[in-house]
Amino acid sequence: MESTKQHPALNLLLVGLILYGLYIGKHLLIPLVMAVVVWYLINSIGAQIGRIEIGEKRAPKWLRTTLAVMVVFSFFWFVGRMVVTNLEEFTEVAPEYNERIKDLSSDLSERFDIPTIEDAVHNFDIAGYAEYATYLITSSLAFLSALFVVIFYVVFLMLEQNIFGKKLDLIFIHRKNKVQYFQTMERIDHSMKKYMSVKAFLALMVAIVTYIVCISFSVDFAILWAFLAFLLNWIPFVGAFIAITLPTLLSLLQYGDWAITIAIFAILNVFQVVIGNYIEPRMVGKSLNLSPLVVILALAFWSALWGVAGAFLCVPITVALMIILSQFPGTRTAAILLSAGNDPSGKTTEMLKAKSDAGDDETK
Repeated sequence: MESTKQHPALNLLLVGLILYGLYIGKHLLIPLVMAVVVWYLINSIGAQIGRIEIGEKRAPKWLRTTLAVMVVFSFFWFVGRMVVTNLEEFTEVAPEYNERIKDLSSDLSERFDIPTIEDAVHNFDIAGYAEYATYLITSSLAFLSALFVVIFYVVFLMLEQNIFGKKLDLIFIHRKNKVQYFQTMERIDHSMKKYMSVKAFLALMVAIVTYIVCISFSVDFAILWAFLAFLLNWIPFVGAFIAITLPTLLSLLQYGDWAITIAIFAILNVFQVVIGNYIEPRMVGKSLNLSPLVVILALAFWSALWGVAGAFLCVPITVALMIILSQFPGTRTAAILLSAGNDPSGKTTEMLKAKSDAGDDETK
């Protein structure tokens, strides 16, 4: 009997083609993936609203969906409004910060014998400014275009989800395949909800602490730094460091006092260490089943492939990929390598639980 096993070179070629497709198609795929995330959030919020009972009655589906859409897009409106307001405030105080930067630069230049910012700007080619301004304008237009595409995708995903069930019935003729599909999607859904709920709660705690610290030391733009702390904590490892560094550097420019700067840095850093090393591992537990090394590599890989969007999405994408790979014998090894040592398919856990239940029944 002729073997159907593929040659390793063909597998490597297939992986290479997939990676190349992910890279060249990133302008199409990133808005689509972001739309799927927003669509998933809308459905999750709608499901939570559906659990609320008023007089032993629950809200109909159309009302749950409408309220969930309002919650999600109100959040985005609030974020956009906050960014615009802070930019206006920053424009007003920019001259003051410019003078403080010059003073700090002169002080550092005298201490460490390095060129000042004025010297660096004087030697800088004016063409560089034009190129940077062009880049900012192009990036802003690209962001607005991508935002419109994301909204467009979300609308059609909401319209399409009503016929997902019919399509699945046509795709999975055999009941066994359909059951396996739903089990896989249920595990992905459980992992995503666990990750997103815990991460959102912890990111909110970090944002509140950042706001309290900034208000206590009268650091400018406290709300902006709190929001950025919430947002950046979704990026593994690197995001927390950036969230600490930004308000710390601004405090140095604002006061020029190293004692205040070190105090802010120390308080925020201690809280981030407690969250990242103690609270988050205990709350998330082993539900994600991802090796820390894999998380770092995933962050590097998806950031290189999709930029900032890849940094935010690296953990959910890797978890979903690991669970999917674990369902097929040919890719199960790759799924195990991505895991933290537990069976990514969940079959071992189910077998042990079944044996434990059988032993309890025998004891009784």
